[in-house]
Amino acid sequence: MNGGSQDNRLGYLASLANDEQQRKTASASMSYQTQKLNVGAGYTEADDFRSVSVNASGAVLAHAGGIVLGQYLGETPALVHVPDVPGVGVDNVPAGSTDSSGYILAPHMRPYRVNQVTLQTDQLSPDVEIENGVTQVVPRRGAVALAAFKARQVSRLILTLQHADGRPLPFGTQVNDQQGKQLAVVGQAGQVLIATDAQAQTLEARWGDRAEQHCLLKIDPATMPEDEGYRLQTLRCPTP
Repeated sequence: MNGGSQDNRLGYLASLANDEQQRKTASASMSYQTQKLNVGAGYTEADDFRSVSVNASGAVLAHAGGIVLGQYLGETPALVHVPDVPGVGVDNVPAGSTDSSGYILAPHMRPYRVNQVTLQTDQLSPDVEIENGVTQVVPRRGAVALAAFKARQVSRLILTLQHADGRPLPFGTQVNDQQGKQLAVVGQAGQVLIATDAQAQTLEARWGDRAEQHCLLKIDPATMPEDEGYRLQTLRCPTP
């Protein structure tokens, strides 16, 4: 009898044998794949002996950014890096995710061919922003290819923007940062979703070219109430 878990991380095997001399042998073993190594244990018992075994295997790779552990290395692996974002899954590494520094080993790349490395971005928390969740590497045989992604920690804000009298700002109002870069556009009921840095800052809301058709809004994401990873606040433009 043998089987395993749905994600193939846990496996087990049990057997019972009886030979022509009526000698009975029973054995059982179990293996488990963690993110950083494979471990297993087994037990066998017969009429005249019994044995217990344990095993563990894994890989260690030293690189310019430190040391990363993995289940195995393979002939041509890739070192995947999502800077300072732990817990990101990679399609090429079943049941694995990036460590505390954002690294993970992806073994068994195909040498001299285009290999696509895809992050599991559906598992990301709202405070992580990744520019592109897919990249490609073309490694030489026996080389360690670097698959680097651009990522940053952000604060995701749901702001309700209003005029001084409480009316919502017009649909399509542009929201810019202090450098004039457009961050988002206001939707219905004056609501806007913004991904920005965590420090206190001033935003500009602009819905026209006249002086009375823009205002400055001071925000401090760290002080906003949080709900399911999003920070919420209602802001009113100052009275002109």
